[in-house]
Amino acid sequence: MERIEKMLQENKICIEDIAVPAELEERLQGVLAKRKRKKPLGLIAAVLIGAFLLTYNYSAIAYHTRQLVGFDVVMSDTLSDLNELGKGQEIGKNFVFPNGVEVILDGVMLDGKRLLVFYTVNDARGMLAEIMPLRTSIRGMFGRRLMVGGRRAGAIARINGEGTQAKGIITAGAPGIFDRHLSFHFEFRGDRAIREERVIEFTIDRSRAMKSVIEQKLDKTIEVDNSIVQFHSITATPIATVMEGSVITNANLSMPMRSGKGEYFVPAIKIELIADGKIISRKGCEQLAKASKITFYTTFDALPKELERLEIRLVELTNIVEVDQVIEIGLDTRELVFDIAEQEINIKKVISKDESTYVTIVTEESTVLEKVHLIVDGVKVPFEEVMQEMQEFHKTEAGVITHERVLRFAGTGEDLKLKIARIAYTEKYNEIINIPLE
Repeated sequence: MERIEKMLQENKICIEDIAVPAELEERLQGVLAKRKRKKPLGLIAAVLIGAFLLTYNYSAIAYHTRQLVGFDVVMSDTLSDLNELGKGQEIGKNFVFPNGVEVILDGVMLDGKRLLVFYTVNDARGMLAEIMPLRTSIRGMFGRRLMVGGRRAGAIARINGEGTQAKGIITAGAPGIFDRHLSFHFEFRGDRAIREERVIEFTIDRSRAMKSVIEQKLDKTIEVDNSIVQFHSITATPIATVMEGSVITNANLSMPMRSGKGEYFVPAIKIELIADGKIISRKGCEQLAKASKITFYTTFDALPKELERLEIRLVELTNIVEVDQVIEIGLDTRELVFDIAEQEINIKKVISKDESTYVTIVTEESTVLEKVHLIVDGVKVPFEEVMQEMQEFHKTEAGVITHERVLRFAGTGEDLKLKIARIAYTEKYNEIINIPLE
């Protein structure tokens, strides 16, 4: 008897918190009224068993409701597995615009590097294809945006066939240590009636944040041609794996490669993460250029639970070369082929029209004339633009993709020279370094 009383005392709070459905309570009272109180011990045991079953079932219900429903169309296999395990935090807040469009903040997932925000957009009119995408941001204290690698949060969304519902995921940076109350800001780009920014505020539960599996500094370096690639750190969580590093080049990359100097390009770096001989799926890469340094944050899928060997492979990297070469051309130039820094360049033709000179060039897809001028009758003429509507891509018999485009220079004359000061092109590599598993 003392044992039973002790058990009752230990479960007192749990039992008091259980809300028994009214219908079940009435049925139990009816049955008990017909019976004599001859076996209080059995009655106590029955109540304990019933309480245990109710508590168990309520826990199961709570577990299932933590799953985010309907996001299979935008979730990776890793996110789907985490969702099935109930790793998300349900929010369930919404806002309805005057035209009936509804935005729902379904829930979030959190780890040490990022915050994933899951949202739904409903439009009974079936017009989502016309008004999407949703312009979004996630903000913490004092309106600070949660950035990813120094850039705005990324997003992906899918609209159903009827155009009545969209499911989306926003990848934002991890909240700051004092960020508990966050805000989801959104507006539609394509619908003037709902362009005003709206906000849904929510609170994160840090106890549900998924902890890092691997978090370590690397200090690994690969030197290739004119660049040094440095790998600073790797952080792996159940959601994703992030590799942080930088590339030091011999070129000033502070300004966008435009500004009337030459063709626009984005320096490229492609790396692979290999776990026990298998390539981990690459999810994206953020890059920031400053002076002669490019900082990159490459995101991969989550690592396997059982891991013995982890490697990084450098696959591609933009090579920037100072050349300072002058090519004599004329309005009669056709198919003039030459090499610069082992890259073949073909000046297909040159024409003059409306006080401008147009130079058609063909190179491999990744090759760009990053600094180029036209010298007209001894006077340097600035590069103006690449004629976007006149670009073509072709595949040669050898499988090489070429890029044909027309460069416009402001001015024309008789004596023409093309001065190429710097070019950039993508070089392929197969450099591998080992990541020690601590």
